[in-house]
Amino acid sequence: MLKRFLSPSILAISFLALAFGVFYSKEVRKVITNENTCICAYDGFGYYMYLPYFMKEGNLRMTNEWAQGLQNEYCGGIYVYQLVPAKNGQLVDVYHMGQAYVEAPSFLIGHAFAKILGYKTDGFSKPYHLAYVLNAFLFVLLGLIYFRKLCLLFFNERITIALLILGFLGTNYWITATLSYSMQHLYLFAIISAFAYFFFKSLRGENIDKKAFIISAILFGLCTAVRPTHALIGILPGLILLQRFGFTKTFWKWIFWFPAFALLWNIPQILYWKTVGGSWLIMNLHTEDLTFFDPYTWKFLFSFRKGWLIYTPLFFLLIPAFWMIYKRKREFLWPFLSFTLMFIWTFSSWECWWYASSFGQRTMVDLYPLLLLPIGFLFLYLEKKVLLILTGVFASLTTLLCVFQSWQMNNYILPADYMTQEHYWYIFGKTDTNNYQDHRLLINRGDTTWVSRLQGINDPYQTIEQFTWYNLPKPMIAQPNSDLTIVHLPFFGKLKTDETRLEVTVECTTSDTTQSVALQMESAGKYNCYGWENLELSQGLKPGKNELKKIFNLPDIRHKGDYLQIYVHNPSGATIHLDKLHIKAVSLIRH
Repeated sequence: MLKRFLSPSILAISFLALAFGVFYSKEVRKVITNENTCICAYDGFGYYMYLPYFMKEGNLRMTNEWAQGLQNEYCGGIYVYQLVPAKNGQLVDVYHMGQAYVEAPSFLIGHAFAKILGYKTDGFSKPYHLAYVLNAFLFVLLGLIYFRKLCLLFFNERITIALLILGFLGTNYWITATLSYSMQHLYLFAIISAFAYFFFKSLRGENIDKKAFIISAILFGLCTAVRPTHALIGILPGLILLQRFGFTKTFWKWIFWFPAFALLWNIPQILYWKTVGGSWLIMNLHTEDLTFFDPYTWKFLFSFRKGWLIYTPLFFLLIPAFWMIYKRKREFLWPFLSFTLMFIWTFSSWECWWYASSFGQRTMVDLYPLLLLPIGFLFLYLEKKVLLILTGVFASLTTLLCVFQSWQMNNYILPADYMTQEHYWYIFGKTDTNNYQDHRLLINRGDTTWVSRLQGINDPYQTIEQFTWYNLPKPMIAQPNSDLTIVHLPFFGKLKTDETRLEVTVECTTSDTTQSVALQMESAGKYNCYGWENLELSQGLKPGKNELKKIFNLPDIRHKGDYLQIYVHNPSGATIHLDKLHIKAVSLIRH
């Protein structure tokens, strides 16, 4: 028993647990000393907010005033955007409540201690915060434990240790689990590790182990509640069971459990949508959408902004790994290959394909327990020693690179946003910020001062081009109570890049300065409207002719067919004479 307890893989996860423990102990200290008072903000708050509001009010009709109040008190006033109107006009959380399930036990412990110790019972005071951090660390430990158990179903101790080191240090798991522990990913890594362990354990005998299988189905259902797109994980057990049983009653008997538990876990979400949002199913309230027929797969994989294989190059090994599986363990080829390709396609179809602030593609972290298994089979089946050594060297080098770049991000050398190829190579290998320059980064879309800043920098790889993008050919009149379409300007024509600032100059006359009329400039396309800018043409202006200006950056342009739609929205009784509309474009050209 002692020998088993001191097995090399146990020692490996103990070392990794200690490393994570050092980080989380610092987070605990920050909470105790009030250095950090914000449990979560941004997306993490959207997942968590169900718990404090339900405990406070006994329902989930959350309000922006309540949410903003918490963010003002504990998080420095970070803007609340998580609640948006549904079709019935009621505010609905755009984020699913599944993560609140795995946070609920720690929340209840924090709530009990808050009451006992006299802290505010608002879900954000110190006892809740400590429980929240410790809960995140607990799921890191569960991920370590179940990923080890999963690997040992297929591999020996040496390969298991290699996969543990690669998975937790050689990928963006580390930086995600430490800097973004309010997000879903470390929770899903642990849940999917446990799901895969119980599923593959259930298949080891001649007959399916029913208990292990049901546990795997329960965990699969929990995954779908945390992140609905993870219903695609069902591809893996579905294809494996299909190969084993074919389209028989036995297949349907077993596969039934996966959608059944997915539905069961999601019943609270469905009831929330119905009682608050007025619909049984609310597909998406985000400003972005999934565009399956126009994905961003190349950027998702290879861009220096957030390319998965750029920042976690370890997974280039999936290519020889799938070839090896084809040769030596063919029954796993289509389940694992289909699963991998389907997730890449789906994740890269999201219009915000860079997934905001992160190191590489954080969405892929959830799937690493399953994506690392093919790499394990590559190590297992490589027979030529030279190929095994070369593979080991490549894996080691990519791990060192990932550890170093994670350190760079933690020390503000490698930014979580706005990365470009030029900046990547500029900071490559840097260990300090002496003489650090950031002009190679993508422009900040919320900052229009970048033009004057970059004009003073002599960089042969960047130039600024200015030109007239549009001139109103003749005066136009916006009649009362009507919209006047002015022009539809495709982005990918005269513009060379979406890193462009627009300077809009308007000359107009209004018949009634008490009425509101707006010039609307919408960056839109086939799938969505990404940005809205407006310029008041009437209310509060002086009588007679007015000259107005509006300066703004274009948003990230997603598709080739996207355009700038310009029109006058006039719901009032005023008449607007539009004499001039001039748009100057100032673009940053990268060579």
